[in-house]
Amino acid sequence: MPGLSEITVEIKDKYRSEKLPQVWDELRRQVQDTQPLLPPGAGPSRVNDSFGDVFGLYYALTAPGFETAELRDFARELRRVALRVPGVAKVTLQGEREERILIEIPQAVLVQLGLSPEQLAGRLQLQNAVIDAGRKPLESFAIRVAPTGTFNSLDHIRNLYITTPSGDTLRLVMLPSSVVITMSNLVN
Repeated sequence: MPGLSEITVEIKDKYRSEKLPQVWDELRRQVQDTQPLLPPGAGPSRVNDSFGDVFGLYYALTAPGFETAELRDFARELRRVALRVPGVAKVTLQGEREERILIEIPQAVLVQLGLSPEQLAGRLQLQNAVIDAGRKPLESFAIRVAPTGTFNSLDHIRNLYITTPSGDTLRLVMLPSSVVITMSNLVN
């Protein structure tokens, strides 16, 4: 098909089940070795050796009045419990929504502050950057230094200090009331 190439492999029945992991490993190596020979722009090749997975049951989880994050956490807990049931080998969650934080600031407010959307985004990215702060040797150990300050809630973002080009420092939440900071759940 355009944009997709699929190869079906049939493993001879002379291989016993204890040999199958080696057969799959060899197939993976051979596929990996041919990756450089594929045309430019071809994505990475994948070997799907879990084709024999059997889905016995599908469940839909709904909970009116609950936040999407609460529903996701509950689904993950159900998955953890289900995996402990004898005979259950695999539990997958489908349809999880990716969380996004949206900051909506009217253009007029940005102009008033002398900030461009790119400058504001840059300040947010700097605050949330994961930076290796190094290690501190202690006898025969090395302790990793981990700086704090990354965002882990909406309130952390609301309370972020922004320095404007004029040198004023103010919290994001203290900007004019037309600023809206919300958490949104987008369908993957």
